[in-house]
Amino acid sequence: MGVIGDAAHHPGDVMRRLQELERAFREMAASRRLENASIGAGGVRLHSGGSLTVDPGGTVKVGNITITKDSLIVTDSSGATVLQLGLLSNGQYGLAAIDPVVGGLVEMAALAFRQSTVQIAAREGRTSTSFGDLTTVGPTVSGIEVGSTGKMVVELGTRMFFGTFSAGVVVGGLMSFQVSGPTSLSPSVNRSVEASLIESAGQFGVGRQFLVTGLSPGTYSVTAKYASSTAGENCDFFERVVTVSAF
Repeated sequence: MGVIGDAAHHPGDVMRRLQELERAFREMAASRRLENASIGAGGVRLHSGGSLTVDPGGTVKVGNITITKDSLIVTDSSGATVLQLGLLSNGQYGLAAIDPVVGGLVEMAALAFRQSTVQIAAREGRTSTSFGDLTTVGPTVSGIEVGSTGKMVVELGTRMFFGTFSAGVVVGGLMSFQVSGPTSLSPSVNRSVEASLIESAGQFGVGRQFLVTGLSPGTYSVTAKYASSTAGENCDFFERVVTVSAF
């Protein structure tokens, strides 16, 4: 196809070339979209405000990275998702990464924002060796959302005081916790903070973290429970704190 230039000497020549341009334009307008095209070393360059739009149902793949209308997904060599940015499975926008232990995606917002703490200052005692409530129940952390990883971290803290004792006996106390929800856990010595002495009064501050696993996804609450080290011997608990982080 020629180009209009100095060679156009009369009106007929100009009209002929305008018709050629019109025909070429119509062919371009009617051409099919690129449905299965390859791009060589020259690549593709967007400039002057150009953009690449992914319509619903469409994807852009770059190695192990897939870009959809709503998210960016990174997979491993087996095709399993290891990182997701954008619209997550819970319908919210955020960032999720693979848990190397259980293989589920953990939302980063869960690590940053899903930590709850409840504290009770009241000083109250218990003499039973069975775990139970004090006069003021708790602290209780409720509304804990556990995801597909089935894990939460529970942190206990309390101050203890035992000022009366009998000769030759151990005095002290334990603070544990009860988990209520789709999966339930009872208070346990193995999941407790403890302080004790023999034939001596004392005051202690204790704290410890516990990783709880094997939970079914859902909404949970965690409540502190208490016990005396020796039946009939009183242990006071005060400034009690429970902190829970869900995954």
